[in-house]
Amino acid sequence: MSEKHQSVKIRAKLSNFAGFVAQYDSLGNTELFQNHLVPKIKNLCTDMNWEVRNSMCQNLFKITKYLNTPDLFIDQISELIEDEEIETA
Repeated sequence: MSEKHQSVKIRAKLSNFAGFVAQYDSLGNTELFQNHLVPKIKNLCTDMNWEVRNSMCQNLFKITKYLNTPDLFIDQISELIEDEEIETA
């Protein structure tokens, strides 16, 4: 099942999970992280829901620091910077 079919809360938690794994090197293997999680992370950066994108913004620094590849997410970061959707309460 793709991320788009999962609930907003699950997708937001996935971004928090990726940030946690990166921050604490929980996998012990950056290659495994890059091969399996980076494609999902890129999808979450362009998610239709602002809460998911916001969660990714909060975790991208940890992830890029862990992978030591700041240019890997440059397109996603650029899009997130230009994101105009805001929380509506």
